[in-house]
Amino acid sequence: MVSVAYAQEAGAAGMGGGFASFLPLILIFVVFYFLLIRPQQKQAKQHRAFLNDLKKGNKVITKGGVFGEITNLTDNVLTLEIADNVRIKVARDAIAGPQMTAESKAEGESGQKKNNHQAEVSAAVNSAGTGVVAWWEVERSQATSFFH
Repeated sequence: MVSVAYAQEAGAAGMGGGFASFLPLILIFVVFYFLLIRPQQKQAKQHRAFLNDLKKGNKVITKGGVFGEITNLTDNVLTLEIADNVRIKVARDAIAGPQMTAESKAEGESGQKKNNHQAEVSAAVNSAGTGVVAWWEVERSQATSFFH
């Protein structure tokens, strides 16, 4: 009789452990949400706001690494001037962010107040780890020194 009583107690304890076994999975999901999902959604929201605020004269960089100034824009298509009298049309979604010049980098380093939205989008683009901006600058400087 004693062995039957112990068997019943062990079975009752196993039923309560079902929720406890899911607790680590729930905690992992919560950590992933706050460390990965939520910042990604915030970054995407900022990028959408940047794309909606584009206007003629803005200097931007495309996701392909092409630098240009917006000369014309419609709902979905932007015309970029990438050199004198050289214009290309790109989709609005192809814009990665604002073009960072040496002057704007110096302003940020000297402590002058930058446009908050532009700084956040630039940081998001630079933290994406693509390396497109740095690669393009090296290629552009080498091509300029080679042809001149």
